[in-house]
Amino acid sequence: MATVVLFAIGSLMPFPAVAVDDQQHPDRLVEALAGHEWQLFVRNGVSWWGTAALLVFLLAMDRHLAVRVPSHSLLPGLVRAGGAATCAGLFLGYGFLAAIGGSVASDLPASTIAAVYATGDGLAYGAWTPLGLVTAAVAVSGIRGYGVPRWLGYVSAGFTILFAGLAFFPFVSWFPGLVWVLVASVGLLLDGRSGGRAPRHGEESETSTG
Repeated sequence: MATVVLFAIGSLMPFPAVAVDDQQHPDRLVEALAGHEWQLFVRNGVSWWGTAALLVFLLAMDRHLAVRVPSHSLLPGLVRAGGAATCAGLFLGYGFLAAIGGSVASDLPASTIAAVYATGDGLAYGAWTPLGLVTAAVAVSGIRGYGVPRWLGYVSAGFTILFAGLAFFPFVSWFPGLVWVLVASVGLLLDGRSGGRAPRHGEESETSTG
């Protein structure tokens, strides 16, 4: 939940308007960013907080599944892989964008600043795509009854298909990524309050035969 709130705050903060055409002309890009250094620092700092909150959420999801799926399952590994790729990309992307704040007023060539900006902007938007590995793990867990609400499993399956398609259009993956984080957070919260706690797969038979 904190992830969605922080990224929403970051996206609503004032930010210099950079047209797509400006990114293709380094001098115009530097001119558009000049005088907005503190906006860059603050906006990307809030986005870093959002990324940190996302990392905590994904670690909690990993732990949630690890004690509920079969011990040989690859599902927690999918959560770790997708979470690591997404969070690493976001940290790097917003780091590059924050570095722009200290570079605009420097003597660096405009072409260098434009290259750093393009790299950071691409990572900040496109790094959400690997979250599809996490949604796939949650989908399988929910559908098979491994401690995730079944409805959340089916919803996550839909998001997994969406992320697979967004591999070809990664720059719009941030929006469905945030929507899924919100839905999954609410789903697990409601499931926890209702007392939903599925044992690790196989515990039922061990208990009944013991």
